[in-house]
Amino acid sequence: MDVSTESIRLSADQIRYLIQELGLSQERFAAQIGSTRATVWHWVNGRRTPSHMACKMMRLVADEFAILIPEDQELATHAV
Repeated sequence: MDVSTESIRLSADQIRYLIQELGLSQERFAAQIGSTRATVWHWVNGRRTPSHMACKMMRLVADEFAILIPEDQELATHAV
């Protein structure tokens, strides 16, 4: 995947999905991307939006583990 040519931003649902697919706690996920558990908590709960660079890091981690992050519409369909 070429991160520079696609929509970088990730929603709270997409971040939650990625963390679950990786099988990590929010704390371990935060360490993986160079952030803090509190910051990840804010993203997952929709209180803050991750920066462009944080989203890029998350997408790189997803690529490293061959995880395809679904679009929000796809996540909403599976949640019902």
